[in-house]
Amino acid sequence: MRRECGYVALAAAVAMLCGTAAGQDQQTQQQQEERGAWADSLAYDEYLGDRDLQASELIDARVQNPQGEELGRVEDLLVSRDGDVAQVVIAVGGVLGVGQKRVTVPYEELRVSRDGETLFIARTREELEALPEYRAQADEAGLAEGAAAQREAAAEQLAVQQQEGAQASSEEQAQRAERQAEQQVEQAEEREQQAARQEQQAAEQEQQAAQQAQQAEAQQQRAAQQAEQAQQQQQEQERAAEEAQQRAQPSQRVTVMDRTDRRASELIGMTVVDSRGEEIGEIDDLVVSPEDGRIFAVLAIGGVIGIGERLISVPLEDLELTTPGVEPREPGVPGEPSENAARLKMTSEQLIETQPEFQYSTDERTAGIG
Repeated sequence: MRRECGYVALAAAVAMLCGTAAGQDQQTQQQQEERGAWADSLAYDEYLGDRDLQASELIDARVQNPQGEELGRVEDLLVSRDGDVAQVVIAVGGVLGVGQKRVTVPYEELRVSRDGETLFIARTREELEALPEYRAQADEAGLAEGAAAQREAAAEQLAVQQQEGAQASSEEQAQRAERQAEQQVEQAEEREQQAARQEQQAAEQEQQAAQQAQQAEAQQQRAAQQAEQAQQQQQEQERAAEEAQQRAQPSQRVTVMDRTDRRASELIGMTVVDSRGEEIGEIDDLVVSPEDGRIFAVLAIGGVIGIGERLISVPLEDLELTTPGVEPREPGVPGEPSENAARLKMTSEQLIETQPEFQYSTDERTAGIG
């Protein structure tokens, strides 16, 4: 019985040792991973690359040091007069937000793991807690008064330290106390300058908001003017269409073609006659010059069933629209064709001699006129 109890005690001791060793191995592995993440970390600007810094990505993020010790969380960012992030406000210590101390560190000290999940600062908790506490002032007066009070306190402390240094037996201690007091004075002056910068930044933001309001009002006015102009243009187009319709008289013998008189689908395929009334071909297509917007009619002259045709372009205003069943325009000219026809202001020989051959572009059925 005594031997069995010994075995049980031995087994318990072995299990305890194994559990402790496993826990230590796990803790050691975690520390090694954290040190590896720190060694592979990037400065935050380098991590951002071409992306913009978003304050919401940093505020409330947890911060730790290279040893994996959690230091606190990012509470805010301080922006300089030039619009750059100058300081990071970190809340250190406390329990559930109570008893925390807010300190500032330069933005350049902030590093981040390559996956963007962990923020680092190469300081210990004791170093952060030893920094001066950061207090945000409610307004300009509070900031100035607080900075002035800190400057006065620093000056008083400087006087006390100077007096103590004079009484000290060691000259080195007196010099060290004087340097510390000077640093505190410089910090107080820096806080006063920071208050002035924040005041200027608030004024600039107010001015920017006023400019944006003016721009919004101007945009509304432009939109109203554009709507009114669009309505006027629509009314003018409707009046022009109505007047064009009233001017159209089917009983007229010859009508000079205008861009709004006929649809393109009615003109394409229409018979073309020359100034003598002889049929010479048909309208193959209508094209618009990209240079001046003029409309040209592409005439298919000659050929048999599309074979051997010659394409020639003429300005649309050089054609006249004739109605069927009307006597010839000049004595001795054969009668008009039995269907609507477009009349050239020249003979077919003059057309071929004076106008170059036309070719459509290869990409689309839209040609350059030349």
